[in-house]
Amino acid sequence: MTDRIRGTLTERIHSLDTLRGAGVLGLVFLHGVVYYYANIDSVDFENPPVFIAIIGLMVLWGGMFAIISGCVNTYRYERRTSGVEDVPWNPRRRLILAGVALLVLHVLYNAVAAPTSFDFDTGVHKYGIVADLLRNGSVNLSATRIVEGTSLLMLGLNLMVLAILLPTLSRSKRPIVLSCVFAAVFMAAGLLRFVFLPIYQSLVDSRQYVLAFLLSPLAAKPYPVLPYLAFGIAGSAFGFALARHGRAPRFAWLAGVGLMVAGALGVVFLPTDLVGADLFWYSKVYLELGVFVLFTWAVLRISGAGKPSHHIIQRIGRMSLTVFLIQTPLAELLAAAMTVIYPGWNDTIPAVVIFGLANAVFWLAIVAVWSRWPRATVEGLWVRVFRGSTKLHGAWD
Repeated sequence: MTDRIRGTLTERIHSLDTLRGAGVLGLVFLHGVVYYYANIDSVDFENPPVFIAIIGLMVLWGGMFAIISGCVNTYRYERRTSGVEDVPWNPRRRLILAGVALLVLHVLYNAVAAPTSFDFDTGVHKYGIVADLLRNGSVNLSATRIVEGTSLLMLGLNLMVLAILLPTLSRSKRPIVLSCVFAAVFMAAGLLRFVFLPIYQSLVDSRQYVLAFLLSPLAAKPYPVLPYLAFGIAGSAFGFALARHGRAPRFAWLAGVGLMVAGALGVVFLPTDLVGADLFWYSKVYLELGVFVLFTWAVLRISGAGKPSHHIIQRIGRMSLTVFLIQTPLAELLAAAMTVIYPGWNDTIPAVVIFGLANAVFWLAIVAVWSRWPRATVEGLWVRVFRGSTKLHGAWD
């Protein structure tokens, strides 16, 4: 069976830890800008200022983490099913259990620690428990908060779908091509969101929250699984290439450029609406996929699997789930302190840009210390619960 693995036999793709770390740090900065601007309700998102438009296009980084997840889990699946790694458990079952765990985390995160969202139709803020407590001194958790999507929901469902598709992809003579075909199908299926969204919104408006929750993966912002399942399967193409050839797919850069150009054309020529669900949004997803495919290809092309390092960005990548889950409570504490010291501090865009940068710097300092005890992180707990998980496997070799 081992003849299927022809490339590098490194256990962990360390270069993707670095890419993940850079992505998480960017996410911390962008969340600090987007979710703490006091006058967000006054922005005309159909004709936004240039800076707001750029931030609006950049703010959704979850797709990159889906590509990395698809790549890493496919790579490890190939090693394990080929006999390169001798493991006593079923790798597909582990993927499904990990997906379920992320769905549970999605619900808890949405209820407790998610950033405050703003409903532009009703003018109502939707708070998680931490944000509501710190901003308003009360806890009034809204059911509409729970039925919204998060990147955790999207990543969890990506893992579960990947577990279903991996045997078929792995047995194929051309798994990289077949992965791209599945990704294209999922991207095209993203148009179905336009069908599901009015139904979902009607369920929310009529307070049928259980049904809305069940439909939310297909319709709710910001990451409906159609088309975002395409990101995980695109990552799978990278994973097969690394496992079988020891390098990134040869023409991945061409696919990335094509997707990016197609998305950019839609973003430029379609009517701008940064908060709606229309063809502008759909074009933006193509732009995201193209950019993140190029990022992943460039990192793997330049660094290969990379080497373990104590560089701070790679350390952030190894603690990405920890940072993601805790970044909003920390930002809320900092924002509350700023409000006490200087009320109205977040009335201008430059102020929230500085706040976003300060958040990123705080996390650089926190990870520099906390990463010395990797088992005291969410990833460390994850490894203890899911024995054999790849979250810390080989991270410090």
